[in-house]
Amino acid sequence: MSQQKPNAAAAAPSLAPQAVNADQNAEVLLARYKVVGEDHPSFRKLKEALARKQEALVKAAVAELEEVRRANVNRATTHVESKPRRYWLWIFLWGTFLAVCLYILSHRFIASHVQDIIARNTHPVEIIASETLGGKKSEEITARILKEVDDLKPDRCFFIGHQLAKKEIVEYLSALSQIASVRLILGTDSNGHCQLADPKSPLRQYGFTEVRQSSMPIRSQLLFAFNNRTKKAVAFVGTYPYDMRDAAQGEHALIVIHGFDECSRLYSAYAPLLENARAYGR
Repeated sequence: MSQQKPNAAAAAPSLAPQAVNADQNAEVLLARYKVVGEDHPSFRKLKEALARKQEALVKAAVAELEEVRRANVNRATTHVESKPRRYWLWIFLWGTFLAVCLYILSHRFIASHVQDIIARNTHPVEIIASETLGGKKSEEITARILKEVDDLKPDRCFFIGHQLAKKEIVEYLSALSQIASVRLILGTDSNGHCQLADPKSPLRQYGFTEVRQSSMPIRSQLLFAFNNRTKKAVAFVGTYPYDMRDAAQGEHALIVIHGFDECSRLYSAYAPLLENARAYGR
């Protein structure tokens, strides 16, 4: 009996450190998994198991809490990684949207103002030497004249001169007279002859809105084309020298004038001639 008492006394101190260690382990576990949430079922399960000192339940609760904590860490990592990706995706989508909008707006602006842009950057006056409006020299100049007039889509055209010998221009003006006003005023040349008196003249073979004959000699040739809706116009002025020797040397030129106001002022200078010319009877 006397030998058992010291053994019991020795066992008592050894149990006390184990109890202290168990309490410390419980506090460590609770502090470690507190981040999961004190209301979490697994956390409450851990507290109950620690209070009852049920080691198997403690291990099961710790395993569940580890799974929960690992899942939370993975979810947070995934969110952090996906946020920058989503950020760049939104930048790309907005950049594409703005680029498309700018392209559409610029395309509409250019389409609606292209004619004005071309008109502002076109030389208002151009001189083409050794070429006349009514002559037969250059097919290239004739094609250019017809293209400029056709692109203008005129509603009024006037020709003033002593001859219009380019058949292509005569045919075009005759066809244009079906949808627009085309007036011709023919005068006499330096010898007093009028092209309308020639039975072989192409002017006698085509119809126009109005043909007038002036008794005055006209040394120039003018073709006006006006589009009153768009306020655009072009004028072709073929000049002739007064001296026959200069005429034989080709001293003449074709002047091209762009601009509604410029062509209107030039046309007003010939308005009295139009009023005094008499109608031509076939």
